[in-house]
Formats: sequence, structure tokens, C-alpha cells
Amino acid sequence: MSDALIPCQDAVRQLWDYLDGSIESDDHDRLDQHLAFCQRCCGELEFIKHLRKLLAGQAPDPRSHAMERLEQFVEGLDSMTQDLMFADEIRRTVRAAYAGIPTGGGEPVTRRAYSAAELAEIPSGAAAWALGVGNPVRYAELEPGDTVLDVGSGGGIDTILAAHRVGPSGQVIGLDLLEEMCDRGRTHAAEAGVAAWTEFRCGQMEAVPLADDTVDVVVSNGVINLSARKSRALAEIFRVLRPGGQLCVSDLVVDEELPPQVLGSPSAWAGCISGALAERVFLNKLRNVGFEEVWIGDREPFGLAEAALYPLFTPENIEQLRDLLPVERHRQVATAVLVKARKPQAPS
Repeated sequence: MSDALIPCQDAVRQLWDYLDGSIESDDHDRLDQHLAFCQRCCGELEFIKHLRKLLAGQAPDPRSHAMERLEQFVEGLDSMTQDLMFADEIRRTVRAAYAGIPTGGGEPVTRRAYSAAELAEIPSGAAAWALGVGNPVRYAELEPGDTVLDVGSGGGIDTILAAHRVGPSGQVIGLDLLEEMCDRGRTHAAEAGVAAWTEFRCGQMEAVPLADDTVDVVVSNGVINLSARKSRALAEIFRVLRPGGQLCVSDLVVDEELPPQVLGSPSAWAGCISGALAERVFLNKLRNVGFEEVWIGDREPFGLAEAALYPLFTPENIEQLRDLLPVERHRQVATAVLVKARKPQAPS
């Protein structure tokens, strides 16, 4: 069994093979790992639907070990539903936070990540809406003619930079949760002269509105951590990439525990701190969905001074963080990292 995601219907079929004893005991651990992956990654309603449909048509021996295992697994369905409800709550929180700010971080944020030459390619309106934590396009190795997906495109900075790199023979698609952000991106792309090969789509990173194997490169900047279902979002990125395609993402990681008050703060989640994974966990999630050549590059401290540059954090939020965190963590609440990974080539 592969560590990569498989269709929900196949996962259910493998579950049933386990329950009725068709799978050898040597494979039980691997199947357990896969089912645990389904529960914590997907919480996928489609999986639950297929499972209930299949169980309705079966009559397992109630005395068997299979039924014990089934009961353990079905107990997890309630937590799946709770996870999905939590994901919806987080999505509403993120949507409200980003819809509620009048502008992005502007010049104080852009000068941390972009060169003067790069900023000269970007309209001032796009730069004003800067909310990223790095510069993934610079390291994405884009080529003329590439098809690029920018997950969480915001005001369009990285989408526009990518469009300049791939040229009119390529295509760049910006994906954002907010239609108003997509509208800003379209306006800024037109001002930059790249609208003819750039488009913006409103949608969720956990359900990317693109067909399988259609994208050469995916970039993302301070967005993956906004998802409550990060493995699902990474699996969607993997799905839309062509074999051999590359992911290049800038985001935050947190390797030390945060206080509960911070973890529960809407602004801290919208600012990518509460939802940040440990570096090791982030890299493992990439491998679990099928990526290879997983690489992590520059690491830059992200402390209270950096958080204060973003309008998602109010002065009150910054003071709360200052009060709750030990002084030695004020300069590094999180770490901004650059991560690259590649989808394996198709077998020859």
C-alpha cells in the first residue's frame, strides 16, 4: 500500500477487505496507518458515504475481530464530522479576517521579501496588498510556457511575478477564497500587462477547481497554514500537478508550543501562526501525500516585530502575544521557511 492518497471508494474497499479477513495480518499495520491518515487528513465526507453504503449491504460475523475493528473505526467518524465543522469555522474566521482589512502590509512587508527589480514589475496596488511571508516565485524555477497555480493569490503579487516569468506562451492561475481578492488580482494583472495569460478563480485550496495533472508549478505564500485540513490541501496540490511538477511554498512553521490563548485567537490563525505546523510535520505531510525531493531552504525568524507589519494583527493582538509569550520568544514566535517538493515522474 502506498502512503499517497487513494480514492475514497478504494479506501473503503480496502477497509472491508481487512474487516472480513481478506488482508493478511502482515498488512494490518499498513492498513491501520492508511485509515488513520484518512481520519486525520481528509475527514472526507465522500469516504464516510462510501463506508456507510458498503456496510449497509454487508452482514459481518458479530463475533469476529473484524467487528471490533469496525467499531473502533466508526467511533472515529464522529471526530471526523467535528473536524469538518472545525474546518468550516476556521474558513469563516479566515474569510472574515481578510475581508475586514482595508489593505495589506504594503512597503514594510514587500521590502522584506522582494528586490527593487521585482517590485518594479508589480503595480503599486498589488504591492499595497502584500500579505505573504516570503518570495516563492524567485525559487520556483519557472520557464516560459509553464502553467502555474498560485494558491492564495491575494492581491496578485506572486501571480503577476509568475506571469512575467512564463510569458504569453504560459498561463498563471490565481486561486483565492475571496472573490474581492480575485477582483483585485484581475485589476492588478491588467495594470501589469499580463492579463491575457492570467486568470483568477475563487475557490478553496482543499478543493482546487482544476483537473488532474494540469499544472507545471504550484506556488504559495503564507497560505497553506490557513487551512484546517492541510494534508487535504497538499493532496489537492499534488493532484493538479503534472508528473514531475514542482511545489514551491513560503510559509511559517512553529516548533515550540504556543499558549492556548494564542492557539484560539482568530487573528493569530489568520496570520498563519496558530495554524502553523512544526517543520518536521510539514515535511512529513508532503511526503505522505506523495511528494518526493522534499527540500527546505532559508529559515528566517518571524517575531512580534514582523507580525506587527501585518494588518491582520491589531496592536491589541500584538500586546496579547507580548504578554503571553516568554521574552526569549518575542523575536521568534515562528520561522518563515521556503519549501520545495516534486511530484514523481510517471512510470515509463
